[in-house]
Amino acid sequence: MVSTATITSAVNAIEPNKTIIGTEPSGYVSDLEKSAFSSVPSNISQEQVDRSLIEAKKISKIIHEQMEEDINKSVDNLMNVIEQKEGDISINYYEPDTVHIGQNKVFTDTNYGDKGMTSWGLVPSLHGSWWDQWERKAYSATLAGPGGLGGVGDWAYVGRVFEAVGSSSQSCNIRMTGYTAGYVYSVAGAYSDAYIDLMVKDYNTGTTYSTSIWAGQTGGLFYADRYNTFNNGLSLTMIPGHRYCVYLQITTGANVGGSGSGCADFGTDDGDSGEYVRVDSITVEFN
Repeated sequence: MVSTATITSAVNAIEPNKTIIGTEPSGYVSDLEKSAFSSVPSNISQEQVDRSLIEAKKISKIIHEQMEEDINKSVDNLMNVIEQKEGDISINYYEPDTVHIGQNKVFTDTNYGDKGMTSWGLVPSLHGSWWDQWERKAYSATLAGPGGLGGVGDWAYVGRVFEAVGSSSQSCNIRMTGYTAGYVYSVAGAYSDAYIDLMVKDYNTGTTYSTSIWAGQTGGLFYADRYNTFNNGLSLTMIPGHRYCVYLQITTGANVGGSGSGCADFGTDDGDSGEYVRVDSITVEFN
Protein backbone atom coordinates (compact mmCIF):
# COMPACT_ATOMS: atom_id res chain seq x y z
CA MET A 1 0.00 0.00 0.00
CA VAL A 2 0.99 3.64 -0.44
CA SER A 3 1.13 4.89 3.14
CA THR A 4 -0.16 8.19 4.44
CA ALA A 5 3.34 8.96 5.71
CA THR A 6 4.79 8.48 2.22
CA ILE A 7 2.25 10.82 0.63
CA THR A 8 2.66 13.42 3.38
CA SER A 9 6.45 13.26 3.10
CA ALA A 10 6.26 13.70 -0.66
CA VAL A 11 3.94 16.69 -0.38
CA ASN A 12 6.18 18.38 2.17
CA ALA A 13 9.23 17.74 -0.03
CA ILE A 14 7.63 18.94 -3.23
CA GLU A 15 9.55 22.22 -3.09
CA PRO A 16 13.18 21.11 -2.95
CA ASN A 17 16.15 23.46 -2.88
CA LYS A 18 16.41 25.04 -6.31
CA THR A 19 19.26 26.83 -7.99
CA ILE A 20 17.63 30.08 -9.05
CA ILE A 21 19.44 31.93 -11.82
CA GLY A 22 19.80 35.70 -11.52
CA THR A 23 16.94 37.48 -9.76
CA GLU A 24 14.19 35.05 -10.84
CA PRO A 25 11.69 34.16 -8.09
CA SER A 26 11.43 30.57 -6.96
CA GLY A 27 8.22 28.68 -7.59
CA TYR A 28 6.04 27.17 -4.91
CA VAL A 29 3.30 24.61 -4.63
CA SER A 30 -0.17 26.09 -4.27
CA ASP A 31 -2.53 25.17 -1.45
CA LEU A 32 -4.90 23.73 -4.06
CA GLU A 33 -2.21 21.34 -5.29
CA LYS A 34 -1.27 20.30 -1.77
CA SER A 35 -4.93 19.70 -0.97
CA ALA A 36 -5.37 17.47 -4.01
CA PHE A 37 -2.26 15.42 -3.22
CA SER A 38 -3.09 15.07 0.46
CA SER A 39 -6.62 13.89 -0.40
CA VAL A 40 -5.35 10.78 -2.18
CA PRO A 41 -6.51 7.75 -0.12
CA SER A 42 -3.78 5.99 1.83
CA ASN A 43 -5.10 2.45 1.26
CA ILE A 44 -4.27 2.25 -2.47
CA SER A 45 -2.46 -0.98 -3.30
CA GLN A 46 0.60 -1.09 -5.53
CA GLU A 47 -1.42 -3.11 -8.02
CA GLN A 48 -3.97 -0.28 -8.21
CA VAL A 49 -1.19 2.28 -8.65
CA ASP A 50 0.38 0.30 -11.50
CA ARG A 51 -2.96 -0.22 -13.22
CA SER A 52 -3.87 3.45 -12.86
CA LEU A 53 -0.52 4.56 -14.26
CA ILE A 54 -0.98 2.42 -17.38
CA GLU A 55 -4.37 4.00 -18.03
CA ALA A 56 -3.10 7.50 -17.24
CA LYS A 57 -0.35 7.17 -19.85
CA LYS A 58 -2.92 6.11 -22.45
CA ILE A 59 -5.00 9.17 -21.63
CA SER A 60 -1.90 11.37 -21.86
CA LYS A 61 -1.29 10.19 -25.42
CA ILE A 62 -4.86 11.16 -26.42
CA ILE A 63 -4.51 14.57 -24.75
CA HIS A 64 -1.20 15.39 -26.45
CA GLU A 65 -2.36 14.29 -29.89
CA GLN A 66 -5.30 16.70 -29.60
CA MET A 67 -3.09 19.52 -28.30
CA GLU A 68 -0.65 19.06 -31.20
CA GLU A 69 -3.52 19.30 -33.68
CA ASP A 70 -4.93 22.41 -31.99
CA ILE A 71 -1.55 24.16 -31.85
CA ASN A 72 -0.88 23.47 -35.53
CA LYS A 73 -4.26 24.96 -36.43
CA SER A 74 -3.56 28.01 -34.28
CA VAL A 75 -0.14 28.69 -35.82
CA ASP A 76 -1.51 28.19 -39.33
CA ASN A 77 -4.39 30.54 -38.64
CA LEU A 78 -2.04 33.27 -37.45
CA MET A 79 -0.82 33.97 -40.96
CA ASN A 80 -4.42 34.26 -42.16
CA VAL A 81 -4.99 36.91 -39.48
CA ILE A 82 -1.85 38.79 -40.54
CA GLU A 83 -2.76 38.75 -44.22
CA GLN A 84 -6.30 39.93 -43.53
CA LYS A 85 -5.30 42.68 -41.11
CA GLU A 86 -2.00 44.06 -42.45
CA GLY A 87 -1.99 47.82 -42.15
CA ASP A 88 -4.60 47.84 -39.40
CA ILE A 89 -2.90 49.86 -36.65
CA SER A 90 -5.21 48.35 -34.04
CA ILE A 91 -3.30 45.08 -34.31
CA ASN A 92 0.05 46.37 -35.51
CA TYR A 93 1.81 44.00 -33.14
CA TYR A 94 1.03 41.29 -35.71
CA GLU A 95 2.93 43.12 -38.45
CA PRO A 96 5.85 40.94 -39.59
CA ASP A 97 9.32 42.44 -39.30
CA THR A 98 11.98 41.78 -41.95
CA VAL A 99 15.22 39.83 -41.82
CA HIS A 100 17.71 40.60 -44.59
CA ILE A 101 19.35 37.37 -45.63
CA GLY A 102 23.06 37.51 -44.86
CA GLN A 103 22.63 40.12 -42.10
CA ASN A 104 22.33 38.83 -38.54
CA LYS A 105 19.41 40.12 -36.53
CA VAL A 106 18.37 39.99 -32.87
CA PHE A 107 14.78 40.35 -31.66
CA THR A 108 14.17 41.21 -28.02
CA ASP A 109 10.38 41.42 -28.27
CA THR A 110 7.51 39.14 -29.24
CA ASN A 111 4.50 40.02 -31.37
CA TYR A 112 2.16 37.06 -31.33
CA GLY A 113 0.95 34.07 -29.34
CA ASP A 114 -2.05 31.93 -28.48
CA LYS A 115 -3.37 29.45 -25.91
CA GLY A 116 -5.78 26.56 -25.63
CA MET A 117 -6.84 23.45 -23.73
CA THR A 118 -8.29 20.00 -24.16
CA SER A 119 -9.70 17.32 -21.89
CA TRP A 120 -10.76 13.69 -21.93
CA GLY A 121 -12.89 11.61 -19.58
CA LEU A 122 -14.13 12.62 -16.12
CA VAL A 123 -11.63 13.82 -13.53
CA PRO A 124 -11.55 16.62 -10.95
CA SER A 125 -9.33 19.29 -12.48
CA LEU A 126 -8.08 22.85 -12.37
CA HIS A 127 -6.17 24.24 -15.33
CA GLY A 128 -5.57 27.21 -17.60
CA SER A 129 -3.12 28.88 -19.98
CA TRP A 130 -2.38 32.29 -21.44
CA TRP A 131 0.37 34.37 -23.01
CA ASP A 132 1.70 37.90 -22.58
CA GLN A 133 3.20 39.63 -25.62
CA TRP A 134 4.69 42.50 -23.63
CA GLU A 135 6.38 40.34 -21.01
CA ARG A 136 7.29 37.70 -23.65
CA LYS A 137 5.82 34.96 -21.45
CA ALA A 138 3.63 31.88 -21.89
CA TYR A 139 1.81 30.19 -19.02
CA SER A 140 0.30 26.70 -18.76
CA ALA A 141 -0.83 24.79 -15.67
CA THR A 142 -2.82 21.59 -15.17
CA LEU A 143 -3.96 19.80 -12.01
CA ALA A 144 -5.99 16.57 -12.02
CA GLY A 145 -7.39 14.38 -9.25
CA PRO A 146 -7.65 13.02 -6.73
CA GLY A 147 -9.23 10.04 -8.45
CA GLY A 148 -11.26 9.95 -11.63
CA LEU A 149 -10.60 8.57 -15.08
CA GLY A 150 -9.46 11.28 -17.45
CA GLY A 151 -7.00 14.04 -18.13
CA VAL A 152 -6.55 17.71 -18.97
CA GLY A 153 -4.01 19.43 -21.17
CA ASP A 154 -3.18 23.09 -21.68
CA TRP A 155 -0.85 24.83 -24.10
CA ALA A 156 0.45 28.29 -24.91
CA TYR A 157 3.09 29.84 -27.11
CA VAL A 158 4.67 33.25 -27.65
CA GLY A 159 7.04 34.39 -30.38
CA ARG A 160 7.98 36.52 -33.37
CA VAL A 161 6.87 36.68 -37.02
CA PHE A 162 9.20 37.98 -39.73
CA GLU A 163 9.70 37.94 -43.50
CA ALA A 164 13.00 37.03 -45.17
CA VAL A 165 14.27 39.57 -47.72
CA GLY A 166 17.13 39.00 -50.15
CA SER A 167 18.24 37.70 -53.54
CA SER A 168 19.27 34.14 -52.64
CA SER A 169 18.75 31.49 -49.97
CA GLN A 170 21.28 31.00 -47.20
CA SER A 171 21.66 28.65 -44.25
CA CYS A 172 21.28 30.14 -40.80
CA ASN A 173 21.01 29.35 -37.12
CA ILE A 174 17.98 30.55 -35.17
CA ARG A 175 18.72 30.74 -31.46
CA MET A 176 16.45 31.58 -28.55
CA THR A 177 17.42 32.48 -25.01
CA GLY A 178 15.05 32.69 -22.09
CA TYR A 179 13.95 31.32 -18.75
CA THR A 180 11.71 28.48 -17.60
CA ALA A 181 10.12 28.11 -14.17
CA GLY A 182 7.93 25.17 -13.25
CA TYR A 183 7.56 21.56 -12.20
CA VAL A 184 5.66 18.33 -12.72
CA TYR A 185 4.49 16.05 -9.91
CA SER A 186 2.39 12.94 -9.50
CA VAL A 187 1.11 10.80 -6.65
CA ALA A 188 -0.19 7.22 -6.56
CA GLY A 189 -0.82 6.28 -10.18
CA ALA A 190 -1.27 9.67 -11.84
CA TYR A 191 0.85 10.75 -14.81
CA SER A 192 1.90 14.33 -15.48
CA ASP A 193 4.13 15.88 -18.12
CA ALA A 194 5.38 19.16 -19.52
CA TYR A 195 7.19 19.88 -22.78
CA ILE A 196 9.01 23.11 -23.65
CA ASP A 197 10.15 23.53 -27.24
CA LEU A 198 11.67 26.06 -29.62
CA MET A 199 9.58 26.01 -32.79
CA VAL A 200 10.04 27.59 -36.25
CA LYS A 201 7.34 27.55 -38.93
CA ASP A 202 7.99 28.32 -42.62
CA TYR A 203 4.57 29.46 -43.81
CA ASN A 204 5.41 29.18 -47.50
CA THR A 205 6.48 25.53 -47.41
CA GLY A 206 4.43 24.49 -44.37
CA THR A 207 7.54 23.00 -42.76
CA THR A 208 7.90 23.11 -38.98
CA TYR A 209 11.32 22.86 -37.32
CA SER A 210 11.68 22.13 -33.61
CA THR A 211 14.14 21.38 -30.86
CA SER A 212 13.44 20.40 -27.26
CA ILE A 213 14.35 22.76 -24.43
CA TRP A 214 13.05 20.54 -21.62
CA ALA A 215 10.74 17.56 -21.18
CA GLY A 216 9.54 16.35 -17.81
CA GLN A 217 7.34 13.33 -17.11
CA THR A 218 6.32 11.94 -13.73
CA GLY A 219 4.34 8.82 -12.91
CA GLY A 220 3.49 7.12 -9.62
CA LEU A 221 5.21 9.13 -6.90
CA PHE A 222 7.71 11.44 -8.52
CA TYR A 223 8.75 15.10 -8.85
CA ALA A 224 10.81 17.01 -11.41
CA ASP A 225 11.36 20.72 -11.96
CA ARG A 226 13.05 23.14 -14.33
CA TYR A 227 14.03 26.55 -12.93
CA ASN A 228 16.81 27.72 -15.21
CA THR A 229 17.87 29.77 -18.19
CA PHE A 230 18.06 28.24 -21.65
CA ASN A 231 19.97 28.91 -24.87
CA ASN A 232 18.78 26.63 -27.67
CA GLY A 233 18.94 26.78 -31.44
CA LEU A 234 18.30 25.01 -34.71
CA SER A 235 19.48 25.34 -38.31
CA LEU A 236 17.56 25.84 -41.53
CA THR A 237 17.88 27.39 -44.98
CA MET A 238 16.20 30.79 -45.13
CA ILE A 239 14.48 31.55 -48.43
CA PRO A 240 13.76 35.06 -49.80
CA GLY A 241 10.10 36.04 -49.68
CA HIS A 242 9.21 33.40 -47.10
CA ARG A 243 7.53 34.25 -43.85
CA TYR A 244 8.63 32.56 -40.66
CA CYS A 245 7.39 32.41 -37.10
CA VAL A 246 9.74 31.56 -34.24
CA TYR A 247 8.02 30.70 -30.98
CA LEU A 248 8.46 29.24 -27.52
CA GLN A 249 5.86 26.53 -26.89
CA ILE A 250 4.76 25.00 -23.58
CA THR A 251 2.35 22.08 -23.18
CA THR A 252 1.29 20.61 -19.85
CA GLY A 253 -0.84 17.61 -18.99
CA ALA A 254 -2.19 15.89 -15.88
CA ASN A 255 -3.89 12.49 -16.12
CA VAL A 256 -5.48 10.02 -13.70
CA GLY A 257 -6.28 6.42 -14.58
CA GLY A 258 -8.42 5.63 -11.53
CA SER A 259 -6.33 6.69 -8.56
CA GLY A 260 -3.89 9.41 -7.60
CA SER A 261 -3.39 13.06 -8.42
CA GLY A 262 -0.93 14.98 -10.58
CA CYS A 263 0.04 18.42 -11.78
CA ALA A 264 2.20 20.08 -14.40
CA ASP A 265 2.74 23.67 -13.34
CA PHE A 266 4.26 26.29 -15.64
CA GLY A 267 1.46 28.78 -15.08
CA THR A 268 -0.81 30.59 -12.66
CA ASP A 269 -4.17 28.84 -12.95
CA ASP A 270 -3.46 26.38 -10.16
CA GLY A 271 -3.58 28.99 -7.41
CA ASP A 272 -0.01 30.36 -7.48
CA SER A 273 1.80 32.99 -9.53
CA GLY A 274 5.43 31.97 -9.81
CA GLU A 275 5.60 29.70 -12.87
CA TYR A 276 6.02 30.53 -16.58
CA VAL A 277 8.29 30.27 -19.61
CA ARG A 278 9.83 33.42 -21.12
CA VAL A 279 11.60 34.53 -24.29
CA ASP A 280 14.56 36.87 -23.73
CA SER A 281 15.94 37.03 -27.27
CA ILE A 282 15.64 35.49 -30.72
CA THR A 283 18.78 35.65 -32.88
CA VAL A 284 19.01 34.89 -36.60
CA GLU A 285 22.67 34.25 -37.47
CA PHE A 286 23.78 33.41 -41.00
CA ASN A 287 26.57 30.96 -41.78
